[in-house]
Amino acid sequence: MKLVIELNLDNDAFVDHRCNYEIRKCLNQIVDQIDNEEYNGVMRDTNGNKVGWFDIEVDEDYVYQPYEANL
Repeated sequence: MKLVIELNLDNDAFVDHRCNYEIRKCLNQIVDQIDNEEYNGVMRDTNGNKVGWFDIEVDEDYVYQPYEANL
């Protein structure tokens, strides 16, 4: 199983001091989608432009085991 991410930083939303914010925003979009059990999707910048995608590639024999925190 692996996570594949492509994020294009070649637009105005990623210039200068905003770059770190925009990257963090895109990564948070991935987290939100995975929390909703969406294992592939797109990322959009502040301007609403599609700037990337992600996909969790699952092996054919993978068996899902929910995470249980040891509290």
